[in-house]
Amino acid sequence: MKPILSAKSDYVFKLIFGDKRNTDVLAGLLSSVLKIPRSEYDELTIIDPHVKKEAEKDKYGILDVKLTTKSDYVIHIEIQVLEIPAMIPRIIYYQSKMVTEQIGSGKDWDSIQRVV
Repeated sequence: MKPILSAKSDYVFKLIFGDKRNTDVLAGLLSSVLKIPRSEYDELTIIDPHVKKEAEKDKYGILDVKLTTKSDYVIHIEIQVLEIPAMIPRIIYYQSKMVTEQIGSGKDWDSIQRVV
């Protein structure tokens, strides 16, 4: 019998939920944990999970899964099995980057979509 790989492994989690071929599985996960209308999951687009550096001293990061929904909500999914003391600041940093990357010079403030 082959050993079963745990979905709690970062690699396996990304294969299951971060692969465009599995958007139905991703939709199932999201609809079970988020209070967002089910219709939002009709069009899921998995996007580049890299947190880009804008300056040399900026922090670099890679999200587990990053996607947009039908109404362009931006959703960030992380799996964390061990306690990390700096997890809250890390999540705040990731979330703020996902907001600021949506807007640039000349864009209206109301173009910023919800980040979850």
